[in-house]
Amino acid sequence: MSWDLLRGRGSHCDHLEVLLSLLYRLVRSLLGLLVRLVWSDPSKDVELLVL
Repeated sequence: MSWDLLRGRGSHCDHLEVLLSLLYRLVRSLLGLLVRLVWSDPSKDVELLVL
């Protein structure tokens, strides 16, 4: 992802870049968790925990 357009705005662009990066990682983690919850088979999880 290129941040060249944002870099010309001054010192606040570094904070914006970090904020957007953290927001992206948070959303990606939450979506990954939702996918795992929807697609996982709970009986497999229980079976693995018992073993």
